[in-house]
Amino acid sequence: MLYDNALLVPAYLEAYQVTGREDFAKVARDILRYVARDMTAPEGAFYSATDADSRGPDGEREEGLFFTWTPDEIAAVLDAEQARAVVAYFGVTDAGNFEGRTILHTPRSWRDVAAELGLSDASLRRTVGAAREQLYAARATRRAPLRDDKILTAWNGLMIATMAKANQVLGDGRYLEAARRASQFLKQNLMSDRGLLRRYRDGEATFDGYLDDYAYLISSLLTLYETDFDLSWIDWARELQANQDQLLWNEQLGAYYFSRAGDPYLIRRSVDFVDGARPNSNAVSALNLLKLFALTFHTPYQDKAKALLAANGGNLSHHPGAFAQTLIALDYHLDRSKEIAVIGASSNADTQAVLSWLRRSFNPNKTLSAGLPEQSDTLALLARKPMIKGKTTVYVCEDTICKLPTADLKQVQRLVSDIK
Repeated sequence: MLYDNALLVPAYLEAYQVTGREDFAKVARDILRYVARDMTAPEGAFYSATDADSRGPDGEREEGLFFTWTPDEIAAVLDAEQARAVVAYFGVTDAGNFEGRTILHTPRSWRDVAAELGLSDASLRRTVGAAREQLYAARATRRAPLRDDKILTAWNGLMIATMAKANQVLGDGRYLEAARRASQFLKQNLMSDRGLLRRYRDGEATFDGYLDDYAYLISSLLTLYETDFDLSWIDWARELQANQDQLLWNEQLGAYYFSRAGDPYLIRRSVDFVDGARPNSNAVSALNLLKLFALTFHTPYQDKAKALLAANGGNLSHHPGAFAQTLIALDYHLDRSKEIAVIGASSNADTQAVLSWLRRSFNPNKTLSAGLPEQSDTLALLARKPMIKGKTTVYVCEDTICKLPTADLKQVQRLVSDIK
């Protein structure tokens, strides 16, 4: 499923930020390579899913067949040395780990497997790396599983945010370009006079958007803004937030309905806070509103966010495990506010040095803005923050109150570390 990949990659990116371990970054890159290769439409949006079942040589459908291996199948593709290395490193056995076949996985480290095989770490990596390409080519000759090629606004929102975050952490421009293309596709094809639409397929966009369509897309636009600092993402996010408030807000409950009034396919309008396979939409909305307030100082955003958190307060105290996304929003709200404004031209080397350090660091509750003072008409976080002697200048603030500005990267690092 598209959303599985969209939710898994940020976990690996954050693990990489915290630990610096390249294997975490590699997993993220490999997943995103799969998404770009197999789950991306020519126009740039993302498809929904790949079927778990595929047909074997006998024409029978079997779950996982396309993606799994047996020792004999590996031996038929690789030479003896490669097969020995691959079977050991990826834990391939005759019994398998899934219905008599093996999902390739890495239960042991490179070092342990290399020692067992009497190889150097580098030699094992080279052998397995070359073998992977051969196995991929062999797998491509199998009958591929069906692909669900509908484009869903909500699920695309999740992947857009993931692509943007991957650009922040890994610095690969292809991820930012993928996020931009998908966002533009949604804007051109899934916006209507009635608001967001939910689904696109074969040139047809239909069905009014639900809460998750709004919440996930707004979240992705906020992530995009913190990636390239294009103010048009904020403008669109605020437009969508206004539509969401108008169409879905329940003033009495202090929360959002999942569906808009008059939906002919539903017998009732639900309000929910429980996380499912995807983060709860009310909880995502709470975090969106808190971030919008941090950027704009528009107090109605903060008021609605507080109402959402209060509406779910009793649930949090009794069953916190079912409300993880709400806890993330609550942590953002209760944590020391961390607004960071980088004032300077985006092309400036000093600006890029500051942004690069901020993106490498794990600081999930920060709100980051960057630009020139003349852009403050759109974002209050940039207002009344001049550059020092024409140099890139950083303002580190808490609850809209800023410490003394600095143009020194080391001082920026000290100030930000102090409020982590």
